[in-house]
Amino acid sequence: MKFDRKYLESLLSVNPIGNDIDFSTFEMPSGTNDLPAGAEDDMKKVGIDLSENNRSATFIQNNEASLYKNINKVFNGKLEIMPLRDAMKKYDIDRYYFNAVEMKDKFTAFSELNNPGGYFLRVFAGENVEIPIQACFLISTNNSIQNVHNIIIIEEGASAQIINGCTAQYKAKRTLHVAVTEIYLEKGSKFIYNMIHNWSSESYVRPRTGVVLADDAKFVSNYVTLYPIKDIQTFPTVRCDGANSSATLRSIVYGRAKSMLDLGGRIILNGVGSRGEIISHNVVADESNNITRSEIISNAPKTKGHIECRALMASDNAKMKTIPVLESSSKDAELTHEASIGKIDEEQLNYLMSRGISEDDAVALMVRGFLDVDEMELTPYLKKSVKELIDKTMEGF
Repeated sequence: MKFDRKYLESLLSVNPIGNDIDFSTFEMPSGTNDLPAGAEDDMKKVGIDLSENNRSATFIQNNEASLYKNINKVFNGKLEIMPLRDAMKKYDIDRYYFNAVEMKDKFTAFSELNNPGGYFLRVFAGENVEIPIQACFLISTNNSIQNVHNIIIIEEGASAQIINGCTAQYKAKRTLHVAVTEIYLEKGSKFIYNMIHNWSSESYVRPRTGVVLADDAKFVSNYVTLYPIKDIQTFPTVRCDGANSSATLRSIVYGRAKSMLDLGGRIILNGVGSRGEIISHNVVADESNNITRSEIISNAPKTKGHIECRALMASDNAKMKTIPVLESSSKDAELTHEASIGKIDEEQLNYLMSRGISEDDAVALMVRGFLDVDEMELTPYLKKSVKELIDKTMEGF
């Protein structure tokens, strides 16, 4: 254990952002060595392909058990993936462990105190892994906690992308997912991090994510959540420490039912000429409550940053709040932001209805357009999968 136990226990009362959660109301099941019945369908909804035909590597965790890891033979020698617990026995990973994510609240402390699962991923220097890696975190037991710590290292000049699919089975109605993810991009590397969530309407989710970029590194995060959830709070921090490094955080969010969605991200521009962009598109429906927090902080010259938050209100009973923050300690920085909250465009709606489209179908069509994924840096296969997911979600809108 890297931290003093008394210090960790003192943090268990610290809940800086979002609703508090009582760990004692959940259990931590061990999981099984096999996928439960129906899991394949649940995993498909979050982009996981068990045939592995279009994947370079796979990692699967059910509850707390690491069930499966595999590397497509074409990519042997280009990357490695294994349970974090195994990596800690094989390597000295102290310089990566809780260095991108700060130990500062009850969820990071809980993770450290309770022997987390999760994976260790390393893409070797100079390798281009053009087919996506995939990792699935499945919760199959009701009233349970899943504890995860992932470490990702993209070595110098390497490139890759991953699909992180997170889901709970229908019988796992009330769950808590605690996840620490630390990502390190070395000089000239590129990494696309795709996160697709499909939790239950009674799931609580608390990811804690940190990313560190070296010179000329590029990081892109694409986050998609389209299904009802009880409560999620996440605020990843990306440090562009290297000169000319860049980070883009994009999210597509569909707030439904009584979901509480407190989402956002922070990009810190520490490297000369570094750049950051945070873009979020939110559809706010039913009685959902959406908060988008976005921060770009410049500490170096010749930096650029932009925040864009757009929200479409589809219900009089929903709530939307945007909190954009720009901060600079350099006179040679260019930071901008734009935010908008609006309703369905009546003129556009009437035009579509004049073309013979029913009102419900016209609204659904407009929402699909608002949740557009074309600007996301996705492979054609994944882009098609996400569009199909949006279409299926919009059925009966």
